[in-house]
Amino acid sequence: VSLYPAPFEKLHLATIEKIRRMYQCITGFSDHSAGAEAAFASVAMGASIIEKHFTLDTSLPGPDHKISADPATLKEIRRLIDLAFAMRADEKNEALPEELASDEFGKRSLYTIGEEIVALRPRNKDLPRDSDYLNS
Repeated sequence: VSLYPAPFEKLHLATIEKIRRMYQCITGFSDHSAGAEAAFASVAMGASIIEKHFTLDTSLPGPDHKISADPATLKEIRRLIDLAFAMRADEKNEALPEELASDEFGKRSLYTIGEEIVALRPRNKDLPRDSDYLNS
């Protein structure tokens, strides 16, 4: 978004995933907003590359300085980007080994059996599995 500054509500971050799907490519985000939040959110939405203007003094004249990252903000952007990458991780289809310990008390899935709705533990080998009740 070529607005200086770009308000958060006009960043259209969903476009990151749309472009990645359409072109099967690595996507990035050119951040013209103030602060570190948009860089964090864009990585959480799938961006792998961030472009952010840099300045030593955000009070200098000109259209870019007020939306640019000063050294402290750039450090915060880096911290948040690293956090977003860690939180995003890879897609997974299986439970993490650490999650299996909570199956006995915490995991339930809702199923219909006839007219009744029941909560079952689908990873428990003694209970019905998804495929027993759900059609693809």
